[in-house]
Amino acid sequence: MKATLLSLLLMLLGSCTYATLTYGYYWNPLTVLTLADEALKIGDENGWTEVLSEKALCVYGTKEGMANVRSTFKKVDESSMQEPVKVSSTYLQSPGYVGYYTYYQEKYVSKGLDASGKLLLKVTILCNFGRTESSKKYLNAPLSQYSTRSCSIIDIKNSDKPLTIASYCEN
Repeated sequence: MKATLLSLLLMLLGSCTYATLTYGYYWNPLTVLTLADEALKIGDENGWTEVLSEKALCVYGTKEGMANVRSTFKKVDESSMQEPVKVSSTYLQSPGYVGYYTYYQEKYVSKGLDASGKLLLKVTILCNFGRTESSKKYLNAPLSQYSTRSCSIIDIKNSDKPLTIASYCEN
């Protein structure tokens, strides 16, 4: 009985619902990792590319790139996949456009280890906070002013099976 309750609690903690409640928005770092995990487990290419952007999309957004991460992810001890940790936060000097105007960014890192503790994956997630309109009044505004928020995986370091990165993906 205790094992069943613990299992249910762990499922809740790892679910997108819990992540949404924790961060206050759906496309948060934990949800992005959960969706990436689900896409890798079932081989869903569309779901996989949906959570990637920037360099990660260029390098790993192909069928081969997904297979590469998928084979490494199978070696990651699920209990050792770390929850994303915020490593930086920045107000932008001028708004960037990512489908909406972003004024503030947070960067998170999550690491995946094997059973012996060896680092296999390092995943970098970028979260953009902004609005649909561009206005100087939103520069350095309180976070509550940013109605649009979303995250995506921008980089993957695969220590187990690194891919050769094409020069056009470096930027």
